[in-house]
Amino acid sequence: MKPILALLAGLLGTGLLAYFCAAGHRDAIQQDLTGRTKAALARSTVSDLLVAADGREITLRGVVPSEEAKREVGETAKKIYGVHTVTNLLEVRVPPPLPASPPPLAETSPVVPPTVLTNPPASQKPVVAPVQRPPVQKALAPPRGEHGQPEPSQCQKMLEATLNSRQIQFETGKAVLRPSSYPTLDRLAVAAKKCAVTDIEVSGHTDSRGARPMNMRLSKMRAQTVITYLMKKGVPAQRLTAIAHGSTNPLASNATTAGMQRNRRVEFAIKSAAPKARQP
Repeated sequence: MKPILALLAGLLGTGLLAYFCAAGHRDAIQQDLTGRTKAALARSTVSDLLVAADGREITLRGVVPSEEAKREVGETAKKIYGVHTVTNLLEVRVPPPLPASPPPLAETSPVVPPTVLTNPPASQKPVVAPVQRPPVQKALAPPRGEHGQPEPSQCQKMLEATLNSRQIQFETGKAVLRPSSYPTLDRLAVAAKKCAVTDIEVSGHTDSRGARPMNMRLSKMRAQTVITYLMKKGVPAQRLTAIAHGSTNPLASNATTAGMQRNRRVEFAIKSAAPKARQP
């Protein structure tokens, strides 16, 4: 009887040991999948990203700007090694459109009734004094420089208002534009064409990950990609200059994911007025 009890106790102990080992291994797998998923989606358009792992099933939560971006993030997560199932619970929030500019104030002049002189001589008809009209006030408009174009400072404000804290998005580690950035670039092209006598500097920036030479090349390539897009929309190439800054001008600390996301950006700056066209 005692040998049987000893055998049963040994089997029970072996089963418990196997269970705890499996549970510990499961936790390690989940932590590994969660970490690798966050790293793979760090450069995506998702904000407030939350990743939860249940075994080899990944659940995604956060906010994206379009249905296409949601699908792209889901497909990226499915390609991560070890992930079997992806539950995509990302919320689509389309950025609000830019407010329409108010119509310019019409040029108006108040109507002043004629003044009739009182007590005229009996032999004369009433004399009507000439109407005195105040000078016409012109409608408020942005300051204009030569050729009727906005001043460079006004052009800079137009570009910044059009970008409005939005970031131009690229494929991870590449100089390929994400489709979600097309509407913003289209509006930037319209603003640039309104300032036809200014030069525009397109600056590329990266976070601190990667070697400095690689970051400089990547930032230059991304700035050039934006210039190519603007040229296709009608902005002359001679007005556009690509500048590479790499990770040398961060806006925030690269110690956090949010800080690195802010540092990966493309900026637009009005640098000078283009030279005057020669008169024939």
